[in-house]
Amino acid sequence: MARLSGVVTRDGIHLDAFAMRELGARFGERVVLEVGPAPGADEIQAAALRHAWRKLGTSVGVRAPEWTGTEWVVHLWVRDFPEAQGQLVFDANGGLIADRSTSQRQLWEALGAESAVSPAA
Repeated sequence: MARLSGVVTRDGIHLDAFAMRELGARFGERVVLEVGPAPGADEIQAAALRHAWRKLGTSVGVRAPEWTGTEWVVHLWVRDFPEAQGQLVFDANGGLIADRSTSQRQLWEALGAESAVSPAA
């Protein structure tokens, strides 16, 4: 079953044409939807921080999540580096999109690390 996100309005739940294509539905067909609240910025930020500390190093922090309309983007920063050094991307349901997120190796490269030493070391 496909997982979709929509917007709750006074008239009901709105799913755009892209979401309907993802569902595989055609105009006029009946569909069954599994509905639940989507995670908010606080939940996404907590998930991003857990991921950063577990997978990237304890010197890695996260900025406030930004909702793009289809996904959450969380910029990463590392202690003693003033600019963002990467990002984590989450889908509307709070799942990490790994191939669009900065890996540990990419983070080390961004920091100019010459060996596989964690930024927390």
